[in-house]
Amino acid sequence: MKHLRTLIALINVTLEFFLFTPWMLYCKHLTKVRGEENLRKRDRLAPKFIQYMSKRILWWGGHEVTVIGAENIPDETCVLIGNHQSYFDILSILSTCDVKKMYAYMAKKGIGKVPFLKTWMETIDCVFLDTTSTRGSMEAIREATELIKEGRSIHIFPEGTRSKGNFMREFSPGAIMIATRNKVPVVPFLINGTYKMFEENGNRMVPTKVTITYYPAIETAGMERAEINALTGRIHDFLQEELRKQNGGLDEPPEVKEIEG
Repeated sequence: MKHLRTLIALINVTLEFFLFTPWMLYCKHLTKVRGEENLRKRDRLAPKFIQYMSKRILWWGGHEVTVIGAENIPDETCVLIGNHQSYFDILSILSTCDVKKMYAYMAKKGIGKVPFLKTWMETIDCVFLDTTSTRGSMEAIREATELIKEGRSIHIFPEGTRSKGNFMREFSPGAIMIATRNKVPVVPFLINGTYKMFEENGNRMVPTKVTITYYPAIETAGMERAEINALTGRIHDFLQEELRKQNGGLDEPPEVKEIEG
């Protein structure tokens, strides 16, 4: 049954991508030519189309996503920092986020090698992070900073790789650096359950209920250096404890031999 559901979902996901190709190309054109009016038009169209497509993809897999605390996301530009369980994390966020606001995302460079997916991600100004290179990491931070200066909020997964389970890896300080350098608020968020959609089942689809919880924003403007240095660990430990509470405990993370996407 898992194999059949996975096959049906993949076929329909492919069809959905082809169906939205014209809109994708149009939004990509608007992104490429830039200009205030073109970007405003893209920001009106792209979130709606991408959210609809994300909902359809999750629907074909039998998945249900519930959001808690959306009111904690400020109207102003912010950096949203959360855990990373699955390939389905960004899709789950896209399917539920406010379509009136165009969010950006930071993702591993490897995902950007998938041709069709890369085009969609470029349309929403996704920043591709090369975790194997210090220079690549600094370039990603620079790109994210430029987006924030344009008024774009950005989702970042500081674990740098999928946990694929009920645990969290350590956070990289880069996300906090982006927020504090630009003096914008940080919104911690917790994704719980996406690893059960696919990765936990030998990469086969299983209907899953997922929860995304957004917590109150943390103001970074005026923070002392000591507070900034401690902020990455503080947010990691808070989210890890919330994950423990939601699931009644945590699993032991396996030894990481190679960082993957």
